[in-house]
Amino acid sequence: DIHVTKTNVLQEPFHDFSPREFYGKVPYTIADLETQLDEIFVKWTAAIRGVFKDPGIQENMDVLTTADRQLIEDFKAERIELTADNAHTLRNLIAQLSQGIDKVEISVEDIKNHLQKPLSPKDAIEAFTNYINQLCTGREWEKVRIILK
Repeated sequence: DIHVTKTNVLQEPFHDFSPREFYGKVPYTIADLETQLDEIFVKWTAAIRGVFKDPGIQENMDVLTTADRQLIEDFKAERIELTADNAHTLRNLIAQLSQGIDKVEISVEDIKNHLQKPLSPKDAIEAFTNYINQLCTGREWEKVRIILK
């Protein structure tokens, strides 16, 4: 980097790194980070398997080649794991099979706005059902997938 000169180092020795931002925070060890990555990997693998189990996705499986269908079935049945070799293919298959799926995203804030006051369980279910019905008006219900963002 041409900006790393003796003068610049003497003026700003940390170059966009400020130790003050990390002071007092719990430092992570490599083992902690490895554990976090392992947990993320397990969650993502479960999420991908869940996508392939979706009825809307299952309906579109007939457009795939036999090899792609077999890959998905083996992955869903946990006969194979998510690896660097198959991750790209599985991602592309999800994209291909998801065509025609209508995603409706809602946030926790949206839910809070529709359930603002204390409600009985029956009233809460009714209010939430009305909210979902409102979001799905004019859409094909079989293709709608609610996603909490």
